[in-house]
Amino acid sequence: MTILYTESYPLDILTMNPHVSVIYVESYIQKGGGRQMAYLRSHLRGLPLTLRENFSTGGYLTQPTENRDIIQIEKEIKDIIAKLQAFNVVCFPILPFEKELENLKRYSPKVEKKLTTHLDNLKNDYI
Repeated sequence: MTILYTESYPLDILTMNPHVSVIYVESYIQKGGGRQMAYLRSHLRGLPLTLRENFSTGGYLTQPTENRDIIQIEKEIKDIIAKLQAFNVVCFPILPFEKELENLKRYSPKVEKKLTTHLDNLKNDYI
């Protein structure tokens, strides 16, 4: 189907349309992140993209765990592609991901490069 770029997490759209999913920033430990993360984590149409180790101030993904993180991200990208191929609209909140991409560029450049390639491919294939 298509990717819908939004400013932040459009939680209300999940209740309006059963064919919409929302990508959200997830932590590797899958805990924390506030009310929005907890809601999306427990919702069947929330699609995680692991871009943090945890949600603490310094909980960024780092170089020592790059291989583990790339494997996790590739699995999650496959899940996102499967939703798109099943004719779902997938919401991509720009602001939360911009912030995390900047952190990845600083702390885990290999993961940032791989993720950017995947996101560019998604954009080219599904817009």
